[in-house]
Amino acid sequence: MPFVSENVSFLRRGSIIPAAVATAAAAGALMPLEASAAAVDLTSLTTAVDFSTTTTAILAVSAALIVVYIAIKAAKFVLGMVRTG
Repeated sequence: MPFVSENVSFLRRGSIIPAAVATAAAAGALMPLEASAAAVDLTSLTTAVDFSTTTTAILAVSAALIVVYIAIKAAKFVLGMVRTG
């Protein structure tokens, strides 16, 4: 596969990585300072939402799935013991 080895040797020379780093640095330098320094206050949105019931429901479903998984593992273990015994 000469095409793959040519691409790998191109990347090993390192000509694409410094170009990507330079482009990212230039983009960061051109970004206005006001845009990066402005903080958005979302406390009115985050305090209005209550996730306690959702968290309880997710934990209940997870616990039920764990119980089912343990029951399946136990049944397989018992069946394996019966077959080999």
